[in-house]
Amino acid sequence: MCLSVAAVNADPQEAPSYCKLVILGGAEGKLQQASMVCTGNTTATLFLNSIHLGSFRDRFTGVNLVASCESPVTDGAPCLITICGGRIVLQDSSMSGVRGVPLKGLLCAVHDSRLEVYKSTFDSNQVRPLMVGDQSDIVLHATNITNNVANAGSGGGLHVRGNARVDITNGSRIKNNTAKVAGGGLAVVGNARVHFTGDSTVSGNRAEDVGGGLAVFGNAAVTITDSSVHGNTANHNAGGVYADGDAKVIIAGSSMSGNMANSAGGGLSLWGNATLIISSSSVTGNTANDSGGGVFAGEKAVVAIVDSNVTGNAANVSGGGVCADDTATVSLASSIVHANVAHSGGGLSLLANARAAVAEG
Repeated sequence: MCLSVAAVNADPQEAPSYCKLVILGGAEGKLQQASMVCTGNTTATLFLNSIHLGSFRDRFTGVNLVASCESPVTDGAPCLITICGGRIVLQDSSMSGVRGVPLKGLLCAVHDSRLEVYKSTFDSNQVRPLMVGDQSDIVLHATNITNNVANAGSGGGLHVRGNARVDITNGSRIKNNTAKVAGGGLAVVGNARVHFTGDSTVSGNRAEDVGGGLAVFGNAAVTITDSSVHGNTANHNAGGVYADGDAKVIIAGSSMSGNMANSAGGGLSLWGNATLIISSSSVTGNTANDSGGGVFAGEKAVVAIVDSNVTGNAANVSGGGVCADDTATVSLASSIVHANVAHSGGGLSLLANARAAVAEG
């Protein structure tokens, strides 16, 4: 069973044990350095990819190593390091410069693992650095995931699936990552839950398809509190945030700015039965080459905007601020929609059978 965020220590030095993990890539398909040193004893069990880490095995000390670890998360392609269960705290760790290795992820948490990462860096890898699934629960605390590329699949920096839960907090950054499909910064699927808080940022990421910043699918849910999503791009829909299926996105006290989509939804794009709630937030300066400079809602999506500002967004077709199509519904209450531009419907555009309700505060 996953632990709640309240159980996380404010300082890893207070934890029973913590580890320092260092992975440094070398020549194509090779590692230059790999080690993990733990103080005390950690309850986690780790499976090391023998092809790439076999010669470094004796440099993993104070941790329980196992001979195998099966999970749907790693079906089809292995991870470099798989946390198979138990709890581990990483502090001042780094994984960088890994390239030319056909892996699903560098560090994967499966089963009911508990991973806490403090003041660490995952940078310039040609494979996504983190994958979380099953019932795992992780916290990223003042940690940077930057300049990584997922050459296959979704989630350039982080992929969350199954019933996993991820909390990204205390100024963590997911920046300048790229995904060949969806979610340049991160992808969230299945029944997974992700929560951003504490001035964390998703910025400068890129998706070759949808969701330049992040993409949310299935029954997954993402909450963004006191954080920002800015400067992300997508070749198709949703420069900032893409949601489809029965996904739910909540944005509170946060900013969505400067994102760009080559199709619909410069800031956010919702499809299927997805739900978006924006409160006490700003959606500003986003652009779409099609419709919905700030927000686009298609199919049966539902959007609620409360006590928020939708300003300075632009679309080349319809709905510079907000565009709803198909049978999507939009409600605005106590909000400002101002100075948005489009060929038609600068502030709000309703297409097909879409509906809107506007209430003054």
